[in-house]
Amino acid sequence: MFSTRTFWQTAVRLGLVLSISLFVASCISPPEYSDTPSIEFKAINSRRVVDGSGTRDVVTITVAFQDGTGDLGLDSLDIKAAPFLPFNADGSANRYFNNYFVKIFRKDATGVFRSLNLEPQYNSRFDHLAPSDKAAPIKGDLRFTLILLYGLTFRKGDEIRFEIAIADRGLRESNTITTDSIIIP
Repeated sequence: MFSTRTFWQTAVRLGLVLSISLFVASCISPPEYSDTPSIEFKAINSRRVVDGSGTRDVVTITVAFQDGTGDLGLDSLDIKAAPFLPFNADGSANRYFNNYFVKIFRKDATGVFRSLNLEPQYNSRFDHLAPSDKAAPIKGDLRFTLILLYGLTFRKGDEIRFEIAIADRGLRESNTITTDSIIIP
């Protein structure tokens, strides 16, 4: 059985623990990131796939991201309404139909990386990254896989690299990063 004294000692200790816990919790605030997304290059990997449908190189690019509002990603409902429709009112292609922008560069004979103006482009979309539509800072890694068709645009020994940028639903574009180069085997 508890004595009155033991009861009050336990109550005081519990109150002290709760007070300290509340104080520590109130000191922890969410990180402050810019409302404009920011990305950083992390890794690039390539592997050759040969099967009945041909030869292709599968390239995976990993970038770290952070965004102050957490409004990264487009879902199937987003792309059915402005400003994410495939075409602008004047019929031109809408850049923001995608939110992951890719430029590919190939090293020429002089050692300079030159942009390849490929059609169709490798721009793409990624889904919502935050679990809800509530504005909150987020960060993490984004992995994107591209399939490069061997023999058409890319040849054995080609050295290529990529420039990557992303956009959020507020149409704010991140910085542009350049990947390390890879050599087509």
